[in-house]
Amino acid sequence: MVWERLDRAVCTAKWYDLFPATCVQTLTCVSSDHSPICIRLGGFEAKRSRPWHFEQMWLEDSGCRDTVVRTWDRSVSGSPMEVVVSKLGACQKSLLQWSKNSFCHVRREIAEKKKLLKVAEGEAAQGRQVDQFQKLKSDIVDLLRLDEKMWQQRSKEHWMISGDRNSKFFHTRASQRFHRNRIVELRNSEGVLVSGEGNISTMVRDYYKNLFLSSGLSEVDEVVRTIKSVVTEDMNNSLISPFSRVEVEVALNQMAPLKAPGPDGMPPIFFQKFWSDIGDDVVQAVLFCLSSGCLLSASPKKWSPPAYEVWKINFDGALFGESADAGVGVVVQNSRGEVRAALTEKIMKPHSVEVLELLAARRAALFSQELGLDRVIFEGDSEQVIKALQWGGWDFASGGHFIRDILCIVNSFMSTSFSHVCRQGNAVAHALAQRARHCFPISIWLESYPTDISSFVLADIQHLLY
Repeated sequence: MVWERLDRAVCTAKWYDLFPATCVQTLTCVSSDHSPICIRLGGFEAKRSRPWHFEQMWLEDSGCRDTVVRTWDRSVSGSPMEVVVSKLGACQKSLLQWSKNSFCHVRREIAEKKKLLKVAEGEAAQGRQVDQFQKLKSDIVDLLRLDEKMWQQRSKEHWMISGDRNSKFFHTRASQRFHRNRIVELRNSEGVLVSGEGNISTMVRDYYKNLFLSSGLSEVDEVVRTIKSVVTEDMNNSLISPFSRVEVEVALNQMAPLKAPGPDGMPPIFFQKFWSDIGDDVVQAVLFCLSSGCLLSASPKKWSPPAYEVWKINFDGALFGESADAGVGVVVQNSRGEVRAALTEKIMKPHSVEVLELLAARRAALFSQELGLDRVIFEGDSEQVIKALQWGGWDFASGGHFIRDILCIVNSFMSTSFSHVCRQGNAVAHALAQRARHCFPISIWLESYPTDISSFVLADIQHLLY
């Protein structure tokens, strides 16, 4: 028996724009070879936070390069890969701010210019302001080119070259691609339909975690011995030879400029266009990754001091059993491990540990702002929270607004970064969070700290002396 999908629902692009959340469901029929189709109309979907990405059209403005170069030249400490990750995060913040302040909203600007053009056309017909009329026409052509590039990047239609005023086509393809990629529900291994963004995210993550796990293997060595060797000595020497800068540059230039942006939102075109300014750092990071076998260095198990004139702010949250309360602890230390300030606060118990850690991170950011510190490293022991703050994303709707709030606070700082540390390296902040059980509602120490956590503070300083 051959199964073929014969029955389809068809609509125009204009109609789909009015009902973007519409979905088509194929129903079961036992009396015909055709299946009935149920069209479920839907209006506008709830607006989801769109991941940030580098816009191709920004390259048309010289301010883009100035922003990237100025941001990249800042001094950052850490492993080569950590340096690049930190600088990419800083570029993301700088470009976001630059685009808001200096780069126009293209479609709104086009509409405004067209209104002015209509007035100028009447003036030019009477022999007045002809130069203004010509300038407006030129400005609109430039804006239309930017608009076309923006929608070409979103549509992922790389086969069609921009420059022929294909904005409408690119916009339609981008809309179709968005709806095609939308996942409403999935069927799990037990045949049960799973819906909801949080449930689907958990299901997909668990699937790929278990995909390459093995179990019940036996006599593997005997199987391997029966496999004929096809790699010669020369081939092996070539494969194990050290990686070089040339190989990194060749691999980068072979990438399509607008395909496969990373979680930082930077497509290959960003690295290709700014290679003369950022290439040295990127090559060092890639070679470090390939030679060490890890993307980032392992999280430290002990507290480490920040650079001179940089403050490290550790934060943590603590739950108190069945109590309806929770605690937040924050400590500020300098390059010698001396405590500048400490805070412990009792709050209402949130619905998850991850949200509690986000609340602790937010309190640390606010505390830094209140103290007037603008060169800060924020450090916590929740790897999920730190990664979300580094990349500006969050899998669950319950924490996204906290991420945006924290990044908005630290955006005004001169220098910020987020790092992960194991629990034993975050002992002072954890002790302060546990201490919140007995305080109400908040306690703050300046140039000092509570005596009952002295042993944890001394442990941070003591290992630095040896």
